[in-house]
Parts: sequence; C-alpha cells; structure tokens
Amino acid sequence: ISSYFSVYTNNKWGVIDNNGKIVISPSYDEMILVPNSKTPIFLCTYDVDYENNTYKTKAIDENGKEILTGYDSIEAISNKDSNNKTWYENNVYKVSKDGKYGMVNGKGKEILACNYANITALPGVKDYILFTKDEKIGVCDVYGNIIINAEYKDVKSLGDGVQKEFIVQNSEEKYGIV
Repeated sequence: ISSYFSVYTNNKWGVIDNNGKIVISPSYDEMILVPNSKTPIFLCTYDVDYENNTYKTKAIDENGKEILTGYDSIEAISNKDSNNKTWYENNVYKVSKDGKYGMVNGKGKEILACNYANITALPGVKDYILFTKDEKIGVCDVYGNIIINAEYKDVKSLGDGVQKEFIVQNSEEKYGIV
C-alpha cells in the first residue's frame, strides 16, 4: 500500500509516494495537503490573492484529476488534542456552496448537506463534528448521523478522546451533560 507525502522542489509543491515516485508533479505555488497519507486525495489551494485574502481549493486524485467537485471550496477538517497535536478527520471533508457548509466523504457522497454556518471538529475527539445553524451548535459523527441537534450555545467533550459524552451550555448559560 502506498503512502503519500507533500513535496517541495524548485519553489513548487507536488506529491510523492513512499518510494519517492512523483505522483503529482511539483507545479503548485501553495502546499498540497495530504490529509490521510494512505488515501490518494490531495487538497490544492490555487488562485491565491493575498491582498484580498481570497483563494480557491480543489481535490485531486493520484492522476491529477479533479474529484469531489460541485462545491465552491473543499477543506480537510483539522483537529487538535490538549497537547496541540494536529490530525485530520479521516475520509471526510468540509465543503461549501453559496456561503453554507456541509460534508462529503472521500467517495464524493454528501453526508451533511450545505445548510450550515460552520463545520469544525470537536476538539480532541476523533470522528465527531460540530455544526452551527442559526447561531446554535450541534454534534454529528463523520457519517452524518446527528448526535445532538443544533440547540446549544456551546458543546465540548468531557476530555480528549471521550466519545458520546458532551458538556452542553444553553442560552441561559446553564450547563448539562448529554
């Protein structure tokens, strides 16, 4: 099984495999993100305008073919534990369309429609995602199953790695556990 890595040469970014073979020729000005080294899905940033802080993103496969299309943008969903160790949620991507966010899996299947103001990882917990709608926060898993409806001011985990147990805060500043 191949593993994939970003490579920087001659002031350009590309992708190589674990044998050093060039998979995506270094031709991008911005770093190509490889969210999962075992999966040939690479996220590219292009048409960067530093003055107006705008850019475009796309996903490409090991043949350089654009995949996971039909969205205005696509991003990996990054997460961090309490030691600041960063990882990306496996095989799930944040996408946007018309200013709203959703999620797709690596096969391009929409698992959360683009109906949300934001989508982020639940810090320190693998496979759980926070979504915001009408200024309220909810929780789903990386398969799109809603765990907690968007009805809270804030949602946190009980601790790094703790799944299915959440501290919630309502609009009256009261806390509870779900």
